[in-house]
Amino acid sequence: MNNIVRNYIQSHWINQVEHIAKHFNITDIKFIAEMKSLIEENIDKNLDIFVDSYLKVFSSTELQEISEFFESAVGKKFIDKSAEVATNPAVTKITIPMMTEVVQKFKEAAPQPENCRNI
Repeated sequence: MNNIVRNYIQSHWINQVEHIAKHFNITDIKFIAEMKSLIEENIDKNLDIFVDSYLKVFSSTELQEISEFFESAVGKKFIDKSAEVATNPAVTKITIPMMTEVVQKFKEAAPQPENCRNI
């Protein structure tokens, strides 16, 4: 189960790094490799948390089926192209202000401890 979760998370986030680098025109292969290593290290360090989180939502069978999907041609394309869609300037023009507003509204609505009200 650990390998299924690790493989999915790593492929997803490493793909994100590649698309972010492309989006910002970063071509320094060493820097991109460092970012990928950072992702891998953090996933490995926190793998138990990721696995527990996924197992609270999905059964082992479901995770296996999800893994098989992401190993298929269409699953690989979904992982590859999702970041491309998410970083498309037309999409980010909508989503960045939208999520900024949503996060701000959550911050305003969230109860805060008395000692944190002035932060």
